Amino acid sequence: MDAERWEAVQRIFLDAVAVPPEARHAVLDAACAGDDALRQSVESLLAADSADSLLDSPTGDVASALLTGEPPTAPVGTRLGAYRLTSLLGAGGSGVVYLAQREDLGNVVAVKVLRDAWVSPSRRERFVSEQRTLARLTHPCIARIVDAGIDDGTLWFAMEHVDGLPLDAHCQRHVPDLAGRLRLVARICDAVQYAHERLVVHRDLKPSNVLVQADGTPKLLDFGIALQLGPPARPDPSTVIRFLTPRYAAPEELGGQPVGVPADVYSLGVMLRELVTTAPGGTGGGGRRADLDAICARAIDRDPTRRYHTTDAMRRDLEAFLGGFPVSVRPVGLASRAQRFLGRHARAAAAAATFAVVLGGVSGYSAVRLSTARAETRLALARSERLLHFVLGLFEGGVDGGAPAADLRVVSLLERGVGEAARLTTDPAAQAEVRETLGGIYTQLGDLQQADRLLQQALDARAARLEPEAPDLVQALLAVAALRQSQARLDEALRIATDAHDRIVRRDPAHPLVARAVLVIGRVQRDKGEYDASIRSFADAIARFERRGDADADLADALGAQADSQFYLGQYDLAASTNRRAREVIRRVRGEKHPDVGHLLLTSAAIATAQRRPADAEAADREALRIFTDWFGEAHPETASAKTILAQALGAQGRHADAIPLLRDALAVQVRVFGQRHPRTAFVQNELGLAAFQIHDYVTAAPAFEHAVDGYHGVDGRHFQEGVSLANLGSVRLAQGQPTTAETSFRQALRIFGDVLPADHLNVAVARSKLGRALLRQKRAAEARAELEAALPVLEKQPGGPSSWLVAVREDLDAIGRAAGR
Repeated sequence: MDAERWEAVQRIFLDAVAVPPEARHAVLDAACAGDDALRQSVESLLAADSADSLLDSPTGDVASALLTGEPPTAPVGTRLGAYRLTSLLGAGGSGVVYLAQREDLGNVVAVKVLRDAWVSPSRRERFVSEQRTLARLTHPCIARIVDAGIDDGTLWFAMEHVDGLPLDAHCQRHVPDLAGRLRLVARICDAVQYAHERLVVHRDLKPSNVLVQADGTPKLLDFGIALQLGPPARPDPSTVIRFLTPRYAAPEELGGQPVGVPADVYSLGVMLRELVTTAPGGTGGGGRRADLDAICARAIDRDPTRRYHTTDAMRRDLEAFLGGFPVSVRPVGLASRAQRFLGRHARAAAAAATFAVVLGGVSGYSAVRLSTARAETRLALARSERLLHFVLGLFEGGVDGGAPAADLRVVSLLERGVGEAARLTTDPAAQAEVRETLGGIYTQLGDLQQADRLLQQALDARAARLEPEAPDLVQALLAVAALRQSQARLDEALRIATDAHDRIVRRDPAHPLVARAVLVIGRVQRDKGEYDASIRSFADAIARFERRGDADADLADALGAQADSQFYLGQYDLAASTNRRAREVIRRVRGEKHPDVGHLLLTSAAIATAQRRPADAEAADREALRIFTDWFGEAHPETASAKTILAQALGAQGRHADAIPLLRDALAVQVRVFGQRHPRTAFVQNELGLAAFQIHDYVTAAPAFEHAVDGYHGVDGRHFQEGVSLANLGSVRLAQGQPTTAETSFRQALRIFGDVLPADHLNVAVARSKLGRALLRQKRAAEARAELEAALPVLEKQPGGPSSWLVAVREDLDAIGRAAGR
């Protein structure tokens, strides 16, 4: 019920209640004028007014009810909006929360109902404020709002039902280890930081307001007393007394002082300290434990100015501690940094030391004079020290333990590395290894030309001196195959990867490189549109990595690739499950802010968009975009991909004006890196065409789809996205009144789908529904009906209620039926 309707109900109610009961029917007849719904609302108020009222009770009973805050039980079983209240979940300071079910769709939600609004207008204001606050927050770790309304004067809103345990109970039961608890707190910090960036301070963070689901995802609840950031706010003393939990409240808030971000930092610090002290080995001791004690102390300092200035800074210190990096609250010198680096990268450090000795020309196979040996040793030590400093600076990243600082981007260091590699002519093996490493990094950075030169040089050097089945040569072949995949030279990539696989299998069928080769083959198969074959390859790689037990990063890589293929086949639930497992593994290995996490978030967002959950997609997209921007900057292809998929989520919400600038930025980057005829460029062109089509800009949409088709068609294999772009192009032609041209595009799309997708895939059904409409516009009703009826059952089983495609199919079938007199 909207505000205008509610005002009418109130006005008529006041008129009716002012006359004797026997005269009320005449008043209602005149005022409602045949509006049965309006009359029913007024009559329900009159009935409630005639029943026993709290105000008719003794004063002592009224006071007791208000002060104890006992939740009402009457609403259970009634309906609010489309929801039926099924059971009581709990009561807070401003409302009562019920479990509810939407009977038409069957989904379960939590409904919060404002109680006793007549007692205190401030409660009503807080309730409405919470509703508006939640509407602004779309983060994976914040319970989202899904609906709201007013029914017979009762304010309510429905939000995501979180089936989980309070933070402390979850950790006690499921997370006994310290590292797992710290990772959980770091995720909560990220969610609170998201709220702060939208100018919202929670003010009531405590374990009972953080529920943790079975999959380990924490969810923030209860923004009932949240503050909108602005000038420092002084809390209402009555609110502090009534609603805050003193154990977790910041000292300045309990003292009635202005509050802001530091208040949430303090609450998080208290929760962190409790989880640390109850974990085995959580406190005491020196070294790294002292770092953890310092993090807790900084977070709960009684002086707000001495706490972490942001929850993100606190999160970065937690992730630095988990990764063995220095934390910001305990500065350390080079010796300590080196010790910690060696602890984190023992194998790499050993290899680096050996490499440095090799560079020095130390040989155990020839006799040299003692003075010469000493001189060579000094040179080796000097080079080793320089290498250690270089590696420390490269891997430590920025000063906060996150991505490298802007003035320490990897690119500036790599240019020097290429020059140094060119001078290693006295040691071809070392030179090849350095060039291969640099080539792999350049591939990730999107400089494919430089990567190609370096990787080919490394491969040629190794092929000239190694036996055909040597692991180092196989590794070089796989690096070149991965590059060819990035270049969309897929047939060549598959040939090289298969050759590498066969070589290492002949040498040792159980060698670790076999799994790596199978993974590369699967990626190429996926890009060629051979989705079933790719899933078999990924399953093989996953099984091999799991058997090794020490390949978590590789395991996450294979799981993420498998989720991509499952997504392309339309297996959205399965893809989401596989993707979640991959994210759990990679976060355990590399933390929350690594680019590998960003890649998995993009797939998660694409799945959410396909499942018609655009708000979830947008939240995942924005998190991925922050990660890639921090690591690579704005002009990187991964950042461009994140912008593209974010635009896709915005378009699903009808926000095309917001999407188009993101797509134009992304297109410029992908064209610069990959050129026009490349799948990554084609993907952006397709999304740009969709955004233009939705605002009826067919002049822009048609060439964008044509460029997308050309980009996909120019690579090896058949990608279903080429069919998507063809179908979209057909939609433009149909909208322009060209049904015959549109038919051609739809049939081309269906031929591609027939090669790579199952018959019941959503894309197949959508293309057939569009083809049906094109045939109907040509008055070919029988052919049109066949296509529409084939699409109908697939569209009907899609989740989320009737789609626009389903509505169109039903309209077209109805039109055919009417024309035939049925």
